[in-house]
Amino acid sequence: MFTRILKAGCAGLLCVLGFSAFSFGQIMTFNSPAPWLTQRNDSIVVKAQLDTSKFAKKQLTLSLLKMEAGKKKQVLTKTFKVKDFTQDFFIGMANASLVGGKDFFKVIWSIPGAKDSGYCAPIGIVNIDKIAKSGPVHATKVVTPIDLKDIAGLVKDKKFTKVGADEFLLLWNTKTLSIIVKKSAVKSTVKFTFDGKNGKNAFVSFADKMLDYVMDKDSVFAYENDRSYLDSITYTQKAWVSEIKKVSDKDYALVTIPWYDVGLLPFDGRLMGFGAFVKTDVPKPAAYPEKAEVLEPGSWGNAVLDK
Repeated sequence: MFTRILKAGCAGLLCVLGFSAFSFGQIMTFNSPAPWLTQRNDSIVVKAQLDTSKFAKKQLTLSLLKMEAGKKKQVLTKTFKVKDFTQDFFIGMANASLVGGKDFFKVIWSIPGAKDSGYCAPIGIVNIDKIAKSGPVHATKVVTPIDLKDIAGLVKDKKFTKVGADEFLLLWNTKTLSIIVKKSAVKSTVKFTFDGKNGKNAFVSFADKMLDYVMDKDSVFAYENDRSYLDSITYTQKAWVSEIKKVSDKDYALVTIPWYDVGLLPFDGRLMGFGAFVKTDVPKPAAYPEKAEVLEPGSWGNAVLDK
């Protein structure tokens, strides 16, 4: 009996902590924003539940901090009057259209005249209306299964997409998505990123998949990311357990990915979040779209499955 009570108590405690993990006790609980949230505009509104008995001066101070490249910048601070146990507080405008990856916003609360404080983080912003638009990469529909013997015919008269000095082509059928990479003498790694849900989020999640083709080794490494937050954001690569296959000849590498590994059902005209990046010896990798960042799915472009 004691064991059952203890387990139930722990489960209840975990639920409470999960609900108010970024507040001090139960003085203030964030209903919105929430950790790992992607906001769609830069208007920062805090929705909260408050223990009004703890606010002796009936005041609450909210600060917005931006963490960028490991540096902290205070953006806004406002003090509000506490009127009710549930309130909305408009802090102001973050003046940012895209913040994510390892950069984030942090909302800190404190009580004037008291030591109580807490925070909510990480928070990202992807204002799709203000992000530079780019045309999608077109995946050509093919009826027959794709294999290396068909490459010469498949690539004939097809337009490859350039990213840096490298070129690739997307093909699809109802079973698979295929990537054909032109081989070159450049020692580069071409990274392809897939957002099957096309959520355009600020932070990479486990559902976003990544695939590296290493040119000089003619090898493929497919992975997904675990993520954690403790003052800063950390992403940890882990193998993407999949049935991805690669075959090569002297001119091309063909990588074939089953749709169930990408995590979506294909159909004519479907869009999915997609990015391509080339890493060489130069500090800044080339990217599609041009300003895309690997760790910010909101900055990636789209791939469209042509009819």
